[in-house]
Amino acid sequence: MAEVSRLISARQPTAVPAPQRLLFAFDNLEALPAAQAIKLIEMAYALLGPACVGVVACNPSALLSGGENEAEALSIRLEKWFRATFNAQSIAGPDSARLMARILGANAMPIAPPTIDARHAALSEPLAPAEATLLTALAGQAASTPRGMRRFVEAYRLARLAKAPRPVTAMMLAVIRGGGIPAVERLRQLIAGAQETLGDPVGPPALLAAVRMARAANNGTIATADAAAAMEAARRYVFPS
Repeated sequence: MAEVSRLISARQPTAVPAPQRLLFAFDNLEALPAAQAIKLIEMAYALLGPACVGVVACNPSALLSGGENEAEALSIRLEKWFRATFNAQSIAGPDSARLMARILGANAMPIAPPTIDARHAALSEPLAPAEATLLTALAGQAASTPRGMRRFVEAYRLARLAKAPRPVTAMMLAVIRGGGIPAVERLRQLIAGAQETLGDPVGPPALLAAVRMARAANNGTIATADAAAAMEAARRYVFPS
């Protein structure tokens, strides 16, 4: 694995042709006892090097064996192992029709799909100065550790590709990741009760500050529909609570 990573990461052409990326997918971990599933993830985490991507599909609760305080310890380990998270349960609502169409073959892949250059993916788009400024301002709300902040940035890179204003998406991510369930519920109630634009939430000062920062970065206002879309996009990239 180290040699493969070296070939892929080489700046100059090598004698041995190398791919741009290697993707390893691990599915159906629920079929293993929790201890063995965790051991498999740990092994993959240790072996996969630069230019390698590991994707694990499972229900996090399947990794619990029922020990006391195990859930909190597992949450810390998951934060270490995975730089990005996608909650598949979140597509059961607005994207269910599209998902079913793909399962039935209505949107089957063309015979000759276009060539994808992994070095120029949309995920690699640099953060604009305004994005970096807002993420920095929201960091205290989103996370309390360096690893948590890194995951916040990675989640934002994914979530910002959705059809929602980027400042609002960043704010929603920060609140969902670090604001706690009460803050998230305050936002849900605010969205449900608003008409055209989002007002100030009633709650912790940090929540109020986050909403006001997003509003300022979004040209002074946040449409209710945009807030709902941003929350939907943001909740896809956090572990289910």
